[in-house]
Amino acid sequence: MPPRFQRMFWATLQGLIAACLLVGGGADALGAIQAVAVSVGLPFTMIMIVMMISLYLGLHGDYKK
Repeated sequence: MPPRFQRMFWATLQGLIAACLLVGGGADALGAIQAVAVSVGLPFTMIMIVMMISLYLGLHGDYKK
């Protein structure tokens, strides 16, 4: 796990960037941030589904032995 300072630094930096985008862009920026979050999260969801199927098949195969 990264050092505490490093985690705090990146969390603060992400928060500041989001706040600046919201202040600078107004209501339109919120929609853009939400769209980016969905766009980034969708491929990750697909990867997680493939991982769950792989885990199920692996455990199912071990149980039969």
